[in-house]
Amino acid sequence: MRKTDIKTVYAPLFDIPLTFVCGFEAARKLGLEPEPHWGAMASTHSAHVYLTLGYPDANNLNTIAHEAVHCAWRILDLAGVEVDAGNHEVLAYLVGWIMQEAKTFFDKHYPAESQ
Repeated sequence: MRKTDIKTVYAPLFDIPLTFVCGFEAARKLGLEPEPHWGAMASTHSAHVYLTLGYPDANNLNTIAHEAVHCAWRILDLAGVEVDAGNHEVLAYLVGWIMQEAKTFFDKHYPAESQ
């Protein structure tokens, strides 16, 4: 695994680490357990959240948005923040931030899908 295959950022307000990972092989080296039939995954290991794209074709807005929601829920859970229909603004902001950070990182490593 090259250092460029991963990037760790910290969720604003909560200071919880979120690591972006390129490829399932790099994910395995971090102790994660991806399933080969998945294109991407969100996971938590030792109070650390991971967003992994297993393959270059997973670098698209639909997949990243899907995984960003999972990551946001995991971050909020680790932070002890309860989210419900009357209190979801923090979730929306966090998903937006994750999307921006993830897309910026993954576009440098995988060719972006044609929009």
